[in-house]
Amino acid sequence: MTNIEAEQLNKINEAASETSASETTINLSRIALATSAMIALAVSLFVIFYKKPVLNFVILGMGRGNVYPTKGKFEPHKGRTVGGYETIATMIQKRLETYQKKKQPSFTISLGTELVGSAEALMTEGEIIVEAFNTLGVEAMLLSNIDFTYGVSRLKELKRKAKFPFIATNVSDENLTSPPFYSSYAVVKPSGILFPSSSIKVAFLGITPVDTPNLTPAENIEGLTFHNPANILSEAVQKQRSNGANLVVLMTQYSREYITNAEWQAIAKAAPDICFMLDHAIEAPRPYMRDGILVSTISAYNRTYETDFLAVEIEPFTGKISNVSYERLPNDSAIYEKNPKMTAMLASSTVKIASTRDEIIGYFANSAEKAYKSECPIGNFITDIMRETTSTDIAFQNSGSIRSSVNAGAFTYGDLCLLLPFDNNIVEMELTGEQIMTLLRKSLHMKRGLLQVSGLRYKKVPSEKPHNFEIEVTLDNETPFELQTTYKVVTNSFLAGGGDLFQELAEGKNIKHFGSLREALKKAIETSSPEAPITLKTEGRIFAE
Repeated sequence: MTNIEAEQLNKINEAASETSASETTINLSRIALATSAMIALAVSLFVIFYKKPVLNFVILGMGRGNVYPTKGKFEPHKGRTVGGYETIATMIQKRLETYQKKKQPSFTISLGTELVGSAEALMTEGEIIVEAFNTLGVEAMLLSNIDFTYGVSRLKELKRKAKFPFIATNVSDENLTSPPFYSSYAVVKPSGILFPSSSIKVAFLGITPVDTPNLTPAENIEGLTFHNPANILSEAVQKQRSNGANLVVLMTQYSREYITNAEWQAIAKAAPDICFMLDHAIEAPRPYMRDGILVSTISAYNRTYETDFLAVEIEPFTGKISNVSYERLPNDSAIYEKNPKMTAMLASSTVKIASTRDEIIGYFANSAEKAYKSECPIGNFITDIMRETTSTDIAFQNSGSIRSSVNAGAFTYGDLCLLLPFDNNIVEMELTGEQIMTLLRKSLHMKRGLLQVSGLRYKKVPSEKPHNFEIEVTLDNETPFELQTTYKVVTNSFLAGGGDLFQELAEGKNIKHFGSLREALKKAIETSSPEAPITLKTEGRIFAE
């Protein structure tokens, strides 16, 4: 072969190689294009046909120890037999069975205010509520200020009996490096997100009311610190994110209507996915988005009369909430049968207390409603008994401690426990007229409701100055009320510690401690009979308008 022929052959081979490489590149491009198209088609089909996972929340709270059903006095439950755990158990069981059939995970939680408020709760120091929640399958409960009524030691005992955590993210123990209760709690459940075998991790945090030290006697929370959520919440949420939580749920007792901007900003900065609050509406308000957070509420007046259900749809790739459905169902005895397991548990828990609870201790001639912003006949009766017990000049009782109304007729020890569920003692002290005037001014501002009184009358008198008023005070014995005079005053131990922001009562002199307020009231009621019942009445002691 000549040199010329060899050179031509090389050129032919090079051209062939270039052609082959070009064809290979074209084929690879076609394969890549086809693969991309197939992936795009698969994703499109997935998005179109994939059923988004749904997470369900069963929300209890504000039950106030209401173990058994009662007759509703106000709308929307007026005249109906509602409430109690026997029918709640049936309602929740039916709903959980539906979730299981749909293979949807569910979480049953409580926003607190559960352990106090009824004879059963009081006489078992909250244990009957814990047992009811164990039976219901509750998975987390926020601790509210009222849930500290029996003290920290008892709460820790109940914590050991509970099959669910007590959550108080913003509460710490001065003497322990670890929190006394759960600061958070995470639950992992199958979710179906992306794949049927996928799981979702939901973390629960809870804000116990920061002003708990003003709302419960100091001995009930001894050694505990209640932190401002603004200082701890962001870190707590971020910790759960770092630990792999797909969804962070914040439980609170903030009011949808009255939450302050500062309170909300602490939540917005922390950015949980869901925030549960309270509402004061007759009709259940719909959940709504605020600063990227889903806000959902339960009724502050619940008393086990209702159960709230929230369903959230989750985006398959982002894990974000894409759709929401919500129901508030009445716990109506005409709709739901009693759950046998719950009935048996309650019967077992109450057998030792039933005779004491049901004992008739006296009689009332008329019915009377509790009142928060006006003179209350029940408050008049209680404060009169306090003065008679101590021979003092003036008595004060906070309206918020009177927890139920009184019905005409026989009155049982259980009714008394419902009326005064908090373990207050009677405390005598000396206050100046000036200190008393400050108390009455605070009372008329009604940040914590009116002070019910005995021994004096007080009246709000409009002033020429905007947003101001004068106070007229008249003593029962018709002597002039003097700012510089020292008076003997009696109150309950909660107020004597400065509770409900009435700090002046914590500054009294010559303190004397007496026995239980509930027992003093019991003795007074026991003097009545069917022939000589007690009459409850208003007497013009308070003019707050």
